[in-house]
Amino acid sequence: MLWKGADAHCDLLMKLAAGEELWDPAPFRHWGGKKAQAAGVVLQFLSLFVSPDLGWQAPALTALERVERLYQEVARHPAFYLVRWRQDLAAAEAGSGLGLVLAFEGGEPLQGQLWLLHLFYRLGVRVVGLTWNLRNELGDGVEEERGAGLTGFGRRVVAEAGRLGMVVDVSHLSPAGFRDVAQRVAGPFMASHSNARALSPHPRNLSDGQLREIAAHQGWVGVNFCPEFLRDPADEAGLEDVVDHIAYVSSLIGPQFVGIGSDFDGVSHLPKGLAGVQDLPRLADALQRKGFTPQEVGGIMGGNLLAFLGRTLPAAPRPDGDEHGNV
Repeated sequence: MLWKGADAHCDLLMKLAAGEELWDPAPFRHWGGKKAQAAGVVLQFLSLFVSPDLGWQAPALTALERVERLYQEVARHPAFYLVRWRQDLAAAEAGSGLGLVLAFEGGEPLQGQLWLLHLFYRLGVRVVGLTWNLRNELGDGVEEERGAGLTGFGRRVVAEAGRLGMVVDVSHLSPAGFRDVAQRVAGPFMASHSNARALSPHPRNLSDGQLREIAAHQGWVGVNFCPEFLRDPADEAGLEDVVDHIAYVSSLIGPQFVGIGSDFDGVSHLPKGLAGVQDLPRLADALQRKGFTPQEVGGIMGGNLLAFLGRTLPAAPRPDGDEHGNV
């Protein structure tokens, strides 16, 4: 295997509260550390998603419980390690172990409080997905009918995330919110799990202009495996549709800005030919058949995401202390 796998979206973390584990969960789960490592994956984003349906429970407490469960899993399985600093990528580049990146999918856990962003940063969260599909304290998601952009709090979060070295993620964000981010973020930002609207006009997909804007910021786009985002009718979606979206985005902005944002365990079903993380080698083979060079395949399967994180993650704090490095 000539490539190192890196995936920018998996929702298995929220299943831990039900008693499952990350290393070897129930067989019907799309992702598990054991089969991910066997498939060549060296780095995996884990989503801290707190459903709006959990209104009875404080979102911050729900997210903190999941962070604690993750720390327990990392302590239990020596292959796992948490990626917090740029220097942590060396292990992924060497193919040693399985690095885990904590990522907000919606800013609900912040509960409108900027100090909670600092707390989650100290606990290892490195990616800030601002919204899910609906409205929250940071802005509007793609399914919010009014279609507004970032709120005042959302703008403060974007600014503070940039200062801390956290990556801003625009997947799920409304078009107006996307514009707000593009105007306010000087450096790279990402769309962790979104596809090309030119191929499938789903509101969760990105327009050509949005894709070009991400590339202009030296950002990164992870192609989503959700059948509804790949084609209509969704039940006919297969591996080749994933390849087509990767090929389209690559032709538009360059393959160096493209990778995998699978949405494993965040969708009810996957396209034909991609039953889970164990099938990622089949995707690599399909990309080569499509005409991508081995170097381009290596980048798309993981190298581009590792390079993006190398440009965006903060450096480890100095031994003499850094206020943001203390845990």
